[in-house]
Amino acid sequence: MGVRLATAQDVGSAMKVGKRILSRSTIDAEVYDLQAKRLMLRCINDAHMNLWVAEHADIIVGFFMGIKEQHWFSREKYATDICFCVDPRHGNYAAPMVRRFVKWAKLDPKVKDINLAISSGLDKDGRTGRLYENLGFTQVGGVYALLPEIRPCQD
Repeated sequence: MGVRLATAQDVGSAMKVGKRILSRSTIDAEVYDLQAKRLMLRCINDAHMNLWVAEHADIIVGFFMGIKEQHWFSREKYATDICFCVDPRHGNYAAPMVRRFVKWAKLDPKVKDINLAISSGLDKDGRTGRLYENLGFTQVGGVYALLPEIRPCQD
């Protein structure tokens, strides 16, 4: 139990968690399983990416996909999250996943900037932002989304 690097066998379970979280988010995109699986497997196999899973009672309850990439304007790199999902009932695994990501990012001496974003619309109470701040991050901007029109309910 706890947080560990993912294996290919974890991808299906992690995708289920991601789908549950996405279904509650403001993101208006259909999930294509093959595309999601490919990216998760790439995170496992690409040295510039990583995928961690959180396990509780042998069940995956969250995951964190991270990437290290060169700035478009520099030879130095930044690290950021691609996706970070945790079942709300198991939020205690969020901080350990972020810590693992930060530790991994800092192993690369070219990584000068480490950034996390909240783009799901699921942090209305500010809990995730407070978690990031408690882990040493500083809010430096915001995410602005052009949300799809709200469609009236059809009877």
